[in-house]
Amino acid sequence: MLTYRVHIYTRAMVVTAEATTLALSLSKCTAELRIKANPPGAVEKYLPDLRSTAASLCTAVDKFLEALPSEVREQIRGHTNLMRHLCWIDYWLGKRSPDSCMGDPVDIVAYDLPDALGLFEEWYERQSPTDSILGTRLEPHITNGQLNAALREAWPVFKTRMVEVFRLADNLDGHELTNKLFGSNGSTAGLLPDQEREGYLNLFKGLYTLSRNPVVHNDTPVNPEEAGAVLALINSALVRVEGVQCATVSTSANLTSK
Repeated sequence: MLTYRVHIYTRAMVVTAEATTLALSLSKCTAELRIKANPPGAVEKYLPDLRSTAASLCTAVDKFLEALPSEVREQIRGHTNLMRHLCWIDYWLGKRSPDSCMGDPVDIVAYDLPDALGLFEEWYERQSPTDSILGTRLEPHITNGQLNAALREAWPVFKTRMVEVFRLADNLDGHELTNKLFGSNGSTAGLLPDQEREGYLNLFKGLYTLSRNPVVHNDTPVNPEEAGAVLALINSALVRVEGVQCATVSTSANLTSK
């Protein structure tokens, strides 16, 4: 399944391919001209293909940038050399001097794209906060490709954290825990907007039925896309619910101290 992150990296791979093709074409052109001692007008026969390849690279970069969030796009334009290298390629091909821009597509692949993807990853992490405890517990399983184990680990983490945060009975789990957390009289009533709370109620009832119970009670193959989605939703709920609860407790403590 195509996710946003995969889409960005797919676009970046297209840019890499186009830049590599241009670098090879420039290298071949320069080498052949040097062998032939670059007679007058010899470069003209290479320029149409070089310009066409350069245009394909520009198109790939445009599509890559268009897919990015606007703030990341502006950071790339202002803090990387990506656009400058494209301008130099266009400039030197316009001057019929392909050897002068041989390093530009190489630098795009070696430096500009990694820098651009680094900026994207920083944005992605800000927009997708990870619960540190869940991340630490799941990391060994994810690293070893043990998705069943990761799912089995995630559900007890969720259950234990919610029970501790809201001081619920330790024997609560599954739909009973979901109702205690997200029901109309549940622990998150008044903390979360009603529509959001009801959304979590329906979501986790479905996740317990479709994901948690089959994995816990059976040794069944796991669809990696589904596993990733479930883990992301559990993480999101932990970050959101515990964050709201902590903020409420902090506000109450401040009011009490005054």
